[in-house]
Amino acid sequence: MFERIVLLCGETEFPYLVVDFTRRDPSLVIERVDDTAGLERLAGEDLAGTRLVGFCASLVVPAAILDRVGYGAFNIHPGPPEYPGWMPSAFALYQGTQRFGATGHVMIAPVDAGPIVAVERFDVPPGTTREALDTEAFGAAVRVFRFMVDRLVRPEPAFVPLGIAWGPRKSTRRAYAEACRLTLDMPADEIDRRVAAFGDGDGFSRPNILLHGHRFELPAPQRD
Repeated sequence: MFERIVLLCGETEFPYLVVDFTRRDPSLVIERVDDTAGLERLAGEDLAGTRLVGFCASLVVPAAILDRVGYGAFNIHPGPPEYPGWMPSAFALYQGTQRFGATGHVMIAPVDAGPIVAVERFDVPPGTTREALDTEAFGAAVRVFRFMVDRLVRPEPAFVPLGIAWGPRKSTRRAYAEACRLTLDMPADEIDRRVAAFGDGDGFSRPNILLHGHRFELPAPQRD
């Protein structure tokens, strides 16, 4: 019996997502997981009556958990299908994309690889900053969630795959770290592109340069 949704999301988003679920089905139990300890706890539970729903989450759910979730797993990725993987906005900005968005898909063991069931896109004006792109992508992710939520509260959500393929290159934390490495022989415009795209960091790496055996890192941007 379908009785619980486990949300993979941040603490800030959780209460708003819960409202959308409980408004449609007050009987559902809604819980949140946002770290590996939470995933380890799930791994020891009976998941027969559970559905997983990820919202802009960076957690990677092991196949051992996905295989035991009785009512499937779905994810809302804060990037369009062309940009699967880690920190899609940074790589899109670096490549000068003119269109971005968010993607709803079935969650399977390879990250950002399951059938796509919803896509929301928007134009990216010239000069868009990483912060602005992330803000727009979050808004697109909210719109994808609101499209999906009516189905996510049903035992059989009956999503229709759109037949859209994921992009061939999946970004990773390692690729982000590599993009943050600056060198003395790098052209100025290349450094500017990398700082603009990757300067906000990803929680692990920031633009940096090695000089005389010492690594110097760009400080975090100061915002009001």
